[in-house]
Amino acid sequence: PNTDVLEAALHDAVQAIRQIESEMSLFDPDSAVSRSNRTGVLSQPSAALTSVLSLARHVSSRSQGAFDVTVQPLWDAYSAFYKAHPAAIDAPDSQLVDAARKRVDYRSLDVSAPQIRLAQAGMSVTLNGIAQGYITDRISDLLRNEGFDHAMVELGETRAIGERPEGGAFQVQLMNPQAPGEIGRTIELANSALAVSGGYGMRFAGSHSHHTFNPATGLSANALIDVAVEAPRAQTADALSTAIYVAGEQAAPKLLQAYAARRAMITRADGSQAEIFA
Repeated sequence: PNTDVLEAALHDAVQAIRQIESEMSLFDPDSAVSRSNRTGVLSQPSAALTSVLSLARHVSSRSQGAFDVTVQPLWDAYSAFYKAHPAAIDAPDSQLVDAARKRVDYRSLDVSAPQIRLAQAGMSVTLNGIAQGYITDRISDLLRNEGFDHAMVELGETRAIGERPEGGAFQVQLMNPQAPGEIGRTIELANSALAVSGGYGMRFAGSHSHHTFNPATGLSANALIDVAVEAPRAQTADALSTAIYVAGEQAAPKLLQAYAARRAMITRADGSQAEIFA
């Protein structure tokens, strides 16, 4: 009811988003992550970046590397290949993939004050599997601290603060992964966060390859079509949806349990669906 409080909160939210982008965006060549990728080291990283990378390392270890923020060399290799071969349908040559995969290893990412260090030459980090969740949480926390009791935040991932003002959970509609122009599931969300991972989100040109890689093979993960994870916080849901999408259905229960996540909703390669609880 107080528009001054509303405007101040939205202003603070936009400022927070810009600050996080200056830390974590690969589109900004001057961001902290971009600078660390160029030099292999970042001195005096912010608390936000250290926190995100620390959680990423933890989920990587728990998922045995299925989630790995150091997969950027694979993205770079695939992007360059399909740019040079726009008509290609299959994955790049195995030698090119293997050369990039050798520079992917979360264990070579050192996250300890006062610096972040990439131990191998040619390594680079992408936070596309966790930063959207982090930024969703940051803005949700900001709004909650400003006194907002009912809100939906959508900043790459989704988080519900409380319930709908009129009562009952918020309704979240998810895309049908087999027909991306249609609605698939409808999920009820209250005091919780949701993240979705699926290869249909970004494919290289007209190829079979997409942006979510299996670090163990260097190929696009295809055991599942999509994974949606509900968890208390969006950054946790974000990382877990990617980890389960890559690792497969059998890895879901232990990963969910390790992070107090509520459930995972999966679509298998044959189109069948399942709901998995911790």
